[in-house]
Amino acid sequence: MIIVEALLITCLAAALGFSSYSDLKDSIIPNRLLVRCAIPAVICDIIYYPAWAAEYLPLFFVNLAVLTVVGIIFYAYNLWAAGDCKLLMVVGLCIPGRFYTFMGNGFGVSFYIVAIVFSIAFLYVVAESIVLSIKNHELFKITFGGFGLKEALISYFSMVGALTVVSILLSQLFPALSEQSEAISVAINFLIVLTLIQIRQHVSKKVIVIAMIVSWVIVAVFSYIGIYGVKFSFNIWSWVLVLVVMALRLASDKYNYRTIPTSEVKAGQILSAATVMGMAASRVHGLPTSSTEDLRSRLTAEEADSVHRWEASAHGKPYVVIVRKIPFAVFIAAGTLAFLGLEVAML
Repeated sequence: MIIVEALLITCLAAALGFSSYSDLKDSIIPNRLLVRCAIPAVICDIIYYPAWAAEYLPLFFVNLAVLTVVGIIFYAYNLWAAGDCKLLMVVGLCIPGRFYTFMGNGFGVSFYIVAIVFSIAFLYVVAESIVLSIKNHELFKITFGGFGLKEALISYFSMVGALTVVSILLSQLFPALSEQSEAISVAINFLIVLTLIQIRQHVSKKVIVIAMIVSWVIVAVFSYIGIYGVKFSFNIWSWVLVLVVMALRLASDKYNYRTIPTSEVKAGQILSAATVMGMAASRVHGLPTSSTEDLRSRLTAEEADSVHRWEASAHGKPYVVIVRKIPFAVFIAAGTLAFLGLEVAML
Protein backbone atom coordinates (compact mmCIF):
# COMPACT_ATOMS: atom_id res chain seq x y z
CA MET A 1 0.00 0.00 0.00
CA ILE A 2 2.77 2.43 0.95
CA ILE A 3 4.46 1.89 -2.42
CA VAL A 4 1.27 2.72 -4.35
CA GLU A 5 0.70 5.80 -2.20
CA ALA A 6 4.28 6.87 -2.89
CA LEU A 7 3.66 6.47 -6.63
CA LEU A 8 0.50 8.59 -6.38
CA ILE A 9 2.39 11.33 -4.53
CA THR A 10 5.12 11.14 -7.18
CA CYS A 11 2.51 11.67 -9.91
CA LEU A 12 1.14 14.58 -7.89
CA ALA A 13 4.56 16.17 -7.51
CA ALA A 14 5.26 15.78 -11.23
CA ALA A 15 1.92 17.35 -12.19
CA LEU A 16 2.35 20.29 -9.83
CA GLY A 17 6.00 20.89 -10.70
CA PHE A 18 5.74 20.73 -14.48
CA SER A 19 2.44 22.64 -14.54
CA SER A 20 3.88 25.44 -12.43
CA TYR A 21 6.92 25.72 -14.68
CA SER A 22 4.80 25.75 -17.84
CA ASP A 23 2.36 28.31 -16.40
CA LEU A 24 5.17 30.67 -15.41
CA LYS A 25 7.03 30.21 -18.69
CA ASP A 26 4.23 30.07 -21.27
CA SER A 27 1.07 31.03 -19.30
CA ILE A 28 -0.49 27.71 -20.26
CA ILE A 29 -0.70 24.13 -18.95
CA PRO A 30 -0.49 21.64 -21.86
CA ASN A 31 -3.07 18.84 -21.92
CA ARG A 32 -0.42 16.27 -22.77
CA LEU A 33 1.42 17.11 -19.54
CA LEU A 34 -1.69 16.54 -17.44
CA VAL A 35 -2.59 13.34 -19.30
CA ARG A 36 0.88 11.90 -18.68
CA CYS A 37 0.38 12.42 -14.96
CA ALA A 38 -3.30 11.44 -14.85
CA ILE A 39 -2.96 8.04 -16.60
CA PRO A 40 -0.47 6.50 -14.13
CA ALA A 41 -2.49 8.04 -11.26
CA VAL A 42 -5.66 6.32 -12.48
CA ILE A 43 -3.80 3.01 -12.82
CA CYS A 44 -2.51 3.37 -9.26
CA ASP A 45 -6.04 4.19 -8.04
CA ILE A 46 -7.43 1.06 -9.71
CA ILE A 47 -4.82 -1.03 -7.89
CA TYR A 48 -4.86 0.88 -4.59
CA TYR A 49 -8.52 1.00 -3.58
CA PRO A 50 -9.73 -2.57 -4.31
CA ALA A 51 -6.59 -4.12 -2.84
CA TRP A 52 -5.85 -2.04 0.30
CA ALA A 53 -8.10 1.00 0.68
CA ALA A 54 -11.70 0.05 -0.16
CA GLU A 55 -12.90 1.82 3.01
CA TYR A 56 -11.45 5.10 1.74
CA LEU A 57 -13.07 4.89 -1.70
CA PRO A 58 -16.10 7.09 -0.72
CA LEU A 59 -13.70 9.75 0.59
CA PHE A 60 -11.77 9.63 -2.67
CA PHE A 61 -14.86 10.07 -4.84
CA VAL A 62 -16.42 12.82 -2.71
CA ASN A 63 -13.23 14.89 -2.57
CA LEU A 64 -12.52 14.33 -6.26
CA ALA A 65 -16.07 15.49 -7.00
CA VAL A 66 -15.59 18.61 -4.85
CA LEU A 67 -12.38 19.58 -6.65
CA THR A 68 -13.92 18.85 -10.05
CA VAL A 69 -17.10 20.85 -9.44
CA VAL A 70 -15.25 23.80 -7.93
CA GLY A 71 -12.72 23.79 -10.76
CA ILE A 72 -15.46 23.75 -13.42
CA ILE A 73 -17.37 26.57 -11.72
CA PHE A 74 -14.24 28.70 -11.48
CA TYR A 75 -13.62 28.09 -15.17
CA ALA A 76 -17.22 28.95 -16.02
CA TYR A 77 -16.84 32.21 -14.08
CA ASN A 78 -13.57 32.95 -15.95
CA LEU A 79 -11.58 33.00 -12.71
CA TRP A 80 -8.94 30.71 -14.14
CA ALA A 81 -8.12 28.80 -17.30
CA ALA A 82 -9.21 25.33 -18.37
CA GLY A 83 -5.70 24.08 -17.61
CA ASP A 84 -6.03 25.14 -13.97
CA CYS A 85 -9.38 23.32 -13.77
CA LYS A 86 -7.86 20.15 -15.20
CA LEU A 87 -4.85 20.41 -12.89
CA LEU A 88 -7.17 20.52 -9.89
CA MET A 89 -8.87 17.34 -11.14
CA VAL A 90 -5.48 15.63 -11.48
CA VAL A 91 -4.70 16.69 -7.91
CA GLY A 92 -7.89 14.91 -6.83
CA LEU A 93 -6.82 11.77 -8.69
CA CYS A 94 -3.39 11.75 -7.06
CA ILE A 95 -4.21 12.28 -3.37
CA PRO A 96 -4.74 8.89 -1.64
CA GLY A 97 -8.11 8.67 0.11
CA ARG A 98 -6.44 7.73 3.39
CA PHE A 99 -4.82 11.18 3.48
CA TYR A 100 -8.21 12.85 3.94
CA THR A 101 -8.82 11.19 7.32
CA PHE A 102 -6.04 12.73 9.37
CA MET A 103 -8.13 15.77 10.39
CA GLY A 104 -11.25 13.81 11.34
CA ASN A 105 -14.25 13.73 8.98
CA GLY A 106 -12.67 13.70 5.55
CA PHE A 107 -15.71 14.32 3.38
CA GLY A 108 -15.17 17.48 1.37
CA VAL A 109 -11.94 18.54 3.09
CA SER A 110 -10.27 18.80 -0.31
CA PHE A 111 -12.01 22.18 -0.61
CA TYR A 112 -9.47 23.48 1.89
CA ILE A 113 -6.95 23.14 -0.93
CA VAL A 114 -8.98 25.69 -2.89
CA ALA A 115 -9.30 27.91 0.18
CA ILE A 116 -5.53 27.88 0.68
CA VAL A 117 -4.96 28.51 -3.04
CA PHE A 118 -7.17 31.60 -2.99
CA SER A 119 -5.59 32.82 0.25
CA ILE A 120 -2.15 32.66 -1.34
CA ALA A 121 -3.47 34.30 -4.51
CA PHE A 122 -5.01 37.06 -2.41
CA LEU A 123 -1.72 37.77 -0.63
CA TYR A 124 0.13 37.69 -3.95
CA VAL A 125 -2.24 40.14 -5.65
CA VAL A 126 -2.26 42.50 -2.65
CA ALA A 127 1.55 42.44 -2.36
CA GLU A 128 2.00 43.01 -6.08
CA SER A 129 -0.55 45.84 -6.04
CA ILE A 130 1.30 47.52 -3.17
CA VAL A 131 4.58 47.28 -5.08
CA LEU A 132 2.99 48.74 -8.21
CA SER A 133 1.29 51.43 -6.11
CA ILE A 134 4.66 52.48 -4.71
CA LYS A 135 6.18 52.58 -8.20
CA ASN A 136 3.30 54.72 -9.46
CA HIS A 137 3.25 56.90 -6.30
CA GLU A 138 -0.36 55.87 -5.60
CA LEU A 139 0.08 53.90 -2.38
CA PHE A 140 -2.44 55.93 -0.40
CA LYS A 141 -4.97 56.41 -3.18
CA ILE A 142 -7.83 54.08 -2.26
CA THR A 143 -10.18 53.02 -5.04
CA PHE A 144 -13.06 50.57 -5.14
CA GLY A 145 -12.92 49.17 -8.65
CA GLY A 146 -14.62 52.21 -10.21
CA PHE A 147 -17.22 52.47 -7.41
CA GLY A 148 -17.41 55.12 -4.71
CA LEU A 149 -17.22 54.24 -1.02
CA LYS A 150 -21.01 54.43 -0.73
CA GLU A 151 -21.59 52.04 -3.64
CA ALA A 152 -18.90 49.66 -2.34
CA LEU A 153 -20.53 49.49 1.11
CA ILE A 154 -23.98 48.94 -0.39
CA SER A 155 -22.62 46.16 -2.58
CA TYR A 156 -20.86 44.58 0.40
CA PHE A 157 -23.86 44.62 2.74
CA SER A 158 -26.20 43.38 0.00
CA MET A 159 -23.91 40.41 -0.67
CA VAL A 160 -23.56 39.55 3.02
CA GLY A 161 -27.34 39.75 3.40
CA ALA A 162 -27.96 37.57 0.36
CA LEU A 163 -25.35 35.04 1.51
CA THR A 164 -26.99 34.88 4.94
CA VAL A 165 -30.45 34.31 3.43
CA VAL A 166 -29.20 31.55 1.14
CA SER A 167 -27.33 29.93 4.04
CA ILE A 168 -30.50 29.97 6.13
CA LEU A 169 -32.52 28.35 3.34
CA LEU A 170 -29.88 25.67 2.75
CA SER A 171 -29.67 24.93 6.48
CA GLN A 172 -33.44 24.36 6.53
CA LEU A 173 -33.57 22.31 3.33
CA PHE A 174 -30.44 20.27 4.07
CA PRO A 175 -30.01 20.36 7.88
CA ALA A 176 -27.55 17.46 7.93
CA LEU A 177 -25.18 19.04 5.42
CA SER A 178 -23.24 21.35 7.73
CA GLU A 179 -23.28 18.74 10.49
CA GLN A 180 -21.73 16.06 8.29
CA SER A 181 -19.07 18.22 6.65
CA GLU A 182 -18.07 21.74 7.60
CA ALA A 183 -15.75 21.82 4.58
CA ILE A 184 -18.62 21.27 2.11
CA SER A 185 -20.65 23.97 3.89
CA VAL A 186 -17.76 26.44 3.52
CA ALA A 187 -17.36 25.44 -0.12
CA ILE A 188 -21.02 26.13 -0.83
CA ASN A 189 -20.80 29.56 0.82
CA PHE A 190 -17.69 30.34 -1.21
CA LEU A 191 -19.44 29.44 -4.47
CA ILE A 192 -22.49 31.46 -3.43
CA VAL A 193 -20.30 34.55 -2.99
CA LEU A 194 -18.75 34.07 -6.43
CA THR A 195 -22.21 33.64 -7.95
CA LEU A 196 -23.43 36.81 -6.25
CA ILE A 197 -20.45 38.72 -7.64
CA GLN A 198 -21.30 37.51 -11.14
CA ILE A 199 -24.94 38.56 -10.70
CA ARG A 200 -23.93 41.96 -9.30
CA GLN A 201 -22.03 42.77 -12.48
CA HIS A 202 -25.25 42.52 -14.53
CA VAL A 203 -27.72 44.45 -12.39
CA SER A 204 -28.26 48.14 -11.70
CA LYS A 205 -27.38 49.97 -8.49
CA LYS A 206 -31.10 50.33 -7.77
CA VAL A 207 -31.57 46.58 -7.86
CA ILE A 208 -28.59 46.12 -5.54
CA VAL A 209 -30.08 48.55 -3.00
CA ILE A 210 -33.47 46.79 -3.15
CA ALA A 211 -31.79 43.40 -2.78
CA MET A 212 -29.86 44.64 0.27
CA ILE A 213 -33.01 45.90 2.00
CA VAL A 214 -35.06 42.80 1.18
CA SER A 215 -32.33 40.37 2.26
CA TRP A 216 -31.83 42.00 5.65
CA VAL A 217 -35.59 42.23 6.24
CA ILE A 218 -35.78 38.48 5.57
CA VAL A 219 -32.89 37.85 7.97
CA ALA A 220 -34.63 39.95 10.65
CA VAL A 221 -37.90 38.08 10.17
CA PHE A 222 -36.21 34.68 10.27
CA SER A 223 -34.36 35.70 13.40
CA TYR A 224 -37.49 37.02 15.09
CA ILE A 225 -39.57 33.89 14.48
CA GLY A 226 -36.71 31.62 15.42
CA ILE A 227 -36.04 29.91 12.09
CA TYR A 228 -32.35 30.78 12.29
CA GLY A 229 -31.91 29.29 15.72
CA VAL A 230 -33.30 30.64 19.01
CA LYS A 231 -31.97 34.04 18.03
CA PHE A 232 -30.00 35.39 15.11
CA SER A 233 -26.39 34.22 15.35
CA PHE A 234 -23.78 36.62 14.01
CA ASN A 235 -21.70 34.62 11.56
CA ILE A 236 -18.40 36.49 11.28
CA TRP A 237 -17.18 34.09 8.57
CA SER A 238 -19.84 35.30 6.12
CA TRP A 239 -18.61 38.85 6.51
CA VAL A 240 -14.95 37.87 6.23
CA LEU A 241 -15.58 35.60 3.22
CA VAL A 242 -17.38 38.31 1.25
CA LEU A 243 -14.74 40.89 2.20
CA VAL A 244 -11.82 38.68 1.12
CA VAL A 245 -13.37 37.71 -2.22
CA MET A 246 -14.37 41.31 -3.03
CA ALA A 247 -10.95 42.60 -1.97
CA LEU A 248 -9.24 40.04 -4.20
CA ARG A 249 -11.29 41.15 -7.19
CA LEU A 250 -10.70 44.86 -6.49
CA ALA A 251 -6.99 44.45 -5.89
CA SER A 252 -6.54 42.42 -9.06
CA ASP A 253 -8.50 44.99 -11.08
CA LYS A 254 -6.46 47.99 -9.90
CA TYR A 255 -3.27 47.02 -11.70
CA ASN A 256 -4.56 44.58 -14.25
CA TYR A 257 -2.37 45.55 -17.19
CA ARG A 258 1.22 45.26 -18.33
CA THR A 259 2.99 46.80 -21.33
CA ILE A 260 5.24 44.45 -23.31
CA PRO A 261 7.06 44.59 -26.67
CA THR A 262 4.78 43.44 -29.48
CA SER A 263 7.44 40.92 -30.51
CA GLU A 264 6.94 39.14 -27.16
CA VAL A 265 3.22 38.51 -27.67
CA LYS A 266 2.42 34.79 -27.52
CA ALA A 267 -0.47 32.38 -27.42
CA GLY A 268 -2.38 32.32 -24.14
CA GLN A 269 -1.94 36.01 -23.40
CA ILE A 270 -4.89 38.43 -23.27
CA LEU A 271 -4.74 41.77 -25.05
CA SER A 272 -6.43 44.77 -23.46
CA ALA A 273 -9.65 46.01 -25.07
CA ALA A 274 -7.95 49.30 -25.99
CA THR A 275 -5.12 47.46 -27.77
CA VAL A 276 -7.55 45.35 -29.79
CA MET A 277 -9.52 48.47 -30.75
CA GLY A 278 -6.28 50.02 -32.00
CA MET A 279 -5.90 47.11 -34.44
CA ALA A 280 -9.32 47.61 -36.02
CA ALA A 281 -7.98 49.79 -38.85
CA SER A 282 -5.29 47.30 -39.85
CA ARG A 283 -5.61 45.10 -42.94
CA VAL A 284 -3.57 42.29 -41.39
CA HIS A 285 -5.64 39.11 -41.42
CA GLY A 286 -6.21 37.01 -38.31
CA LEU A 287 -6.04 39.78 -35.71
CA PRO A 288 -8.36 39.52 -32.68
CA THR A 289 -11.49 41.59 -33.21
CA SER A 290 -12.63 42.01 -29.60
CA SER A 291 -11.48 41.44 -26.06
CA THR A 292 -13.50 40.83 -22.92
CA GLU A 293 -10.21 41.05 -20.96
CA ASP A 294 -10.76 37.68 -19.34
CA LEU A 295 -9.83 34.09 -20.17
CA ARG A 296 -12.35 33.94 -23.00
CA SER A 297 -10.06 36.27 -24.97
CA ARG A 298 -6.82 34.31 -24.70
CA LEU A 299 -4.82 34.59 -27.92
CA THR A 300 -4.47 31.58 -30.17
CA ALA A 301 -1.14 30.81 -31.84
CA GLU A 302 -2.53 32.11 -35.16
CA GLU A 303 -3.67 35.38 -33.57
CA ALA A 304 -0.28 35.83 -31.90
CA ASP A 305 1.42 35.41 -35.31
CA SER A 306 -0.96 37.99 -36.78
CA VAL A 307 -0.07 40.45 -34.02
CA HIS A 308 3.62 40.00 -34.88
CA ARG A 309 2.86 40.81 -38.53
CA TRP A 310 0.75 43.77 -37.42
CA GLU A 311 3.79 45.29 -35.68
CA ALA A 312 5.53 45.74 -39.05
CA SER A 313 2.40 47.12 -40.75
CA ALA A 314 1.48 50.78 -41.25
CA HIS A 315 -0.75 50.83 -38.16
CA GLY A 316 1.48 48.64 -36.02
CA LYS A 317 3.09 49.63 -32.74
CA PRO A 318 6.23 48.38 -30.98
CA TYR A 319 4.39 47.88 -27.67
CA VAL A 320 1.01 46.46 -26.67
CA VAL A 321 -0.88 46.24 -23.39
CA ILE A 322 -1.85 42.82 -22.07
CA VAL A 323 -3.99 41.71 -19.13
CA ARG A 324 -1.91 40.23 -16.33
CA LYS A 325 -2.58 36.55 -15.61
CA ILE A 326 -2.41 35.17 -12.10
CA PRO A 327 -0.21 32.01 -12.17
CA PHE A 328 -2.76 29.77 -10.49
CA ALA A 329 -0.80 26.59 -11.20
CA VAL A 330 1.89 27.81 -8.80
CA PHE A 331 -0.73 28.60 -6.18
CA ILE A 332 -2.46 25.24 -6.69
CA ALA A 333 0.90 23.57 -6.09
CA ALA A 334 1.53 25.62 -2.94
CA GLY A 335 -2.00 25.08 -1.66
CA THR A 336 -1.87 21.33 -2.24
CA LEU A 337 1.49 20.98 -0.50
CA ALA A 338 0.27 23.10 2.42
CA PHE A 339 -2.87 20.96 2.71
CA LEU A 340 -0.89 17.72 2.69
CA GLY A 341 1.51 19.19 5.23
CA LEU A 342 -1.37 20.01 7.57
CA GLU A 343 -2.89 16.57 7.08
CA VAL A 344 0.38 14.76 7.81
CA ALA A 345 0.97 17.00 10.83
CA MET A 346 -2.28 15.69 12.32
CA LEU A 347 -0.98 12.10 12.34
